[in-house]
Amino acid sequence: MPTPPSVFVAVCPPSSPLTAFLAQAGPRLGGAWACERVTTLADAVKRAAQGGVQAVLLDGGAPEALGPDPIRRLRAQVPAVPVVMITPSFREDHDGAWLQQGAQDVISLEELREEPARLDRALRHALARQRADQHTLHLASFPEYHPYPVIELDLAGAVTYLNAAARARWPELAAGATQHAALDGAQEAGTALQHSNQPVVTRELAVGDRMFEQHLWLTAETHQLRAELIDITQRKQTEHLKDEFLSTVSHELRTPLATIKEFIGIVSDQLAGPVSPPQQEYLMIIKTNIARLERMINDLLDMAKIEAGSVFLAKEFVRVAPLLSHVLESLRPLAHTKQIELSSDAPEGVQTVFADADKITQVFINLVGNAIKFTPGPGRVVISVEDLENELTFHVADTGIGIEPENLPRLFEKFQQFHQVRGETGSKGTGLGLAICKRFVELHGGKIWAESNVGPGTTFSFTLPKYNVEEVLTDYLRSGLAQAKRHQRAFSILGVAIDEFDALKKRVGVEGTGQLLKAVELDVKQTVRRRAGDVVVRWQHGELIVIMADVDRAGCRIIADRVRSAISGRTYDIGSATCQVGVRVTSATYPEDAMDPEGLLRLVEERLGHAAGPAPRLLVVDDEPKARQMLKEMLELHGLEVLTAASGPEALEELKVQAVDLILLDVLMPVMDGYQLYHLLKEHPRTTHVPIIMVTGGGDRPDRALGLEAPTYNYVTKPVRVDELLQKIRVALSATPPPT
Repeated sequence: MPTPPSVFVAVCPPSSPLTAFLAQAGPRLGGAWACERVTTLADAVKRAAQGGVQAVLLDGGAPEALGPDPIRRLRAQVPAVPVVMITPSFREDHDGAWLQQGAQDVISLEELREEPARLDRALRHALARQRADQHTLHLASFPEYHPYPVIELDLAGAVTYLNAAARARWPELAAGATQHAALDGAQEAGTALQHSNQPVVTRELAVGDRMFEQHLWLTAETHQLRAELIDITQRKQTEHLKDEFLSTVSHELRTPLATIKEFIGIVSDQLAGPVSPPQQEYLMIIKTNIARLERMINDLLDMAKIEAGSVFLAKEFVRVAPLLSHVLESLRPLAHTKQIELSSDAPEGVQTVFADADKITQVFINLVGNAIKFTPGPGRVVISVEDLENELTFHVADTGIGIEPENLPRLFEKFQQFHQVRGETGSKGTGLGLAICKRFVELHGGKIWAESNVGPGTTFSFTLPKYNVEEVLTDYLRSGLAQAKRHQRAFSILGVAIDEFDALKKRVGVEGTGQLLKAVELDVKQTVRRRAGDVVVRWQHGELIVIMADVDRAGCRIIADRVRSAISGRTYDIGSATCQVGVRVTSATYPEDAMDPEGLLRLVEERLGHAAGPAPRLLVVDDEPKARQMLKEMLELHGLEVLTAASGPEALEELKVQAVDLILLDVLMPVMDGYQLYHLLKEHPRTTHVPIIMVTGGGDRPDRALGLEAPTYNYVTKPVRVDELLQKIRVALSATPPPT
């Protein structure tokens, strides 16, 4: 079931060429966007005021577009909605004027006809730039009269300006100063901002006995680093008191309930003496109402924790099939009483998801429990899974009474209850279940929605994004360090590197290297022998990262020595070969060594030593996810850094921000095939000298199709042979001409 599309409004006359283009291009946007066409600016403003509009397209050939300042007039009335100008043809001087009026982007209709997918990219980028502009404008407004301290620095870290609040808070901090607790890490953040697409960096900072929220950004007019510090000491103290209150309430309410349940169980099981049938009936009524009260208390406490920002995700790799089986088995008795059939349907390829198992189980319990409640028996509830390229989509479909269309927009708000099912008795509950589901899904980076009509049933759907290894590592680091900061505990990471890794790879081959890494990883886990929250999450170039919560510097060094002693000199049998492994082990600890995840990871990698310099960086472009992943894993095992892209347009976007040494390009791809992308890359000055290896089916000759004198390295055929591909990569990299 597709994700609901985002809406953009197009201002264009019925006879406009843009109107005809949008009618034809709709299917090519892949359902990501829905277009609503209007004919005047006033209609666009009226529609945007109703909400749900992500962007406005303005036809440069429309009569109103030719009037005075149309974009300024539109932005004045709907400042939060970005405007993209579509011109009949490209004119650099005129397009610059549109941008000055406030357009987030200007595209010619000729460009869109050549590449319809560019409309999707332009809308998404305009929305991202609009949000960044609004955030930066909010932070940068009236610094002298800002109620919070604002400090401006150059990128070397020297203070160039303090507003009145900063001068009053830190009178000792003068212009030219470079060392002060309030500026901790600002220089490093400024350098990082220069090389990233982030408009603002936000972090918490302790200065003496006060806590500050620090915002760092580069000013557009002077390109200097500006830091805003908001005193959040009182807020942190309030949050601490609220956490203590929630903990007390949780204990004081749940403990008596557990005691009541235990003794009712003793009486019901006749351990305290005989119980008559009427008494058994009364006890069942009591147990049912205790369970309902327990659910209500849990919902209230969960929502309070969510709103207090005290919910943290303990993510791990969770197997999908057992999770769904557990959910269905736990709810099967409830469904059986109403003659409702429960089943799940997950593709065989779906094995794991990176998520907090408890939170996602609660989402399923709420959704399936609701489906059972609102489905008069006999009926059916089915959980199904869609394995999409970048996410998993879960559907919970029932044959119940459905939901009125006017109630759908309010479905995930707190305390919403719409109707009672015929035959259902007792309390309706808190009306928090779906609101909690929404918060938990969004904490995972997904989204949730429902589709229903009165009568034929309802389908609830939610997504969970897929993660690659680097994202998993980053997620573990950020969440673990956030909890360490919150609870004022230590946090350490351990780095383990195999000595002479390249020589070992050549000796045992790619398959043998994989077996060796798994064996060493198992030994490291058994040697660390700590709680389940400590995870080994990454092998890269023969280096492994272990994350350890609640371990200080001294404890981490003890564990590092234990790992070094256990692994170094140990012999592993890999196939017919015997390998003796040596390792280097090092560590970094918060707060002594670094204050942020990136700093800890960078320090460990530096201590492990990268004397050989950076590995060559490749971009693999292939629309087949399994082929991309296979090539990425195989090439990384041979010491190469690998980026991936699923299409030609995505590759072009990636190359705007990442320089690469070689491109591995599939020929047969939808939207833009390998030949089209090849020509675009060779025409652009940034990529014209980057060698390209084409991947083609047997019998094809890309060099002839491209009209080239065929060098020996410029294509490989499927199925790809590892040794052949590596040889061609080596030849291509050594033959790369220098940029002119």
